[in-house]
Amino acid sequence: MFFKIQSIKQLMTAAYKGEGLTVGRDAYSETDKVGYYIHGHGWTVWNSEACMPNVLKAAIVEFCGSLPEYGEQILVQKNSSGQQVCFPDPELYLPGKMKSGAVGTWEITPVHIVREHDFILLQSGLGNHRATREIPARYVNMIKPEAIEESQGETTCAGPFRVGVDAIWRTNVCYLCAETYIADVDQKLMLHMNECQINAEE
Repeated sequence: MFFKIQSIKQLMTAAYKGEGLTVGRDAYSETDKVGYYIHGHGWTVWNSEACMPNVLKAAIVEFCGSLPEYGEQILVQKNSSGQQVCFPDPELYLPGKMKSGAVGTWEITPVHIVREHDFILLQSGLGNHRATREIPARYVNMIKPEAIEESQGETTCAGPFRVGVDAIWRTNVCYLCAETYIADVDQKLMLHMNECQINAEE
């Protein structure tokens, strides 16, 4: 994984106490890798079953009671009695989503918007096709290259890739997908930002 287990457990706890925590085990097709996905409002993590760290398996068991079977999806919520079990959602199989929907990359700008939470501006595209959106800073701050398990064959983290309105980071065995939002800034400033490229100082 390219993030610390404490980071994902914080997201899982918030999802469990909020709109619900979803965990599934599936493959996009018969030729794709089988993996586990963990999903909450605005984010999804996918990890290959073959390279699943024990600490991540333990975190799933802590919230769900057990690991889902192949072809099974579990929803758990603090104020709900028991589990809800259903078929997997193919949209949460991130390698497949990445393969079919990636249209470029997001550039992480040095611009922060501080409201109730901290947001970071992202940009993608060129000229008239440049898009400016914002993403909760907690997802960007999760990325920790030192957490990559090179001894297990995990590759360097790449991204964020632009997939619809989502941002996806990935290695060869682990993916993080986070939803981006329309930047909540002055309209005139937004038009200017869409015409300009914002770069960090050297």
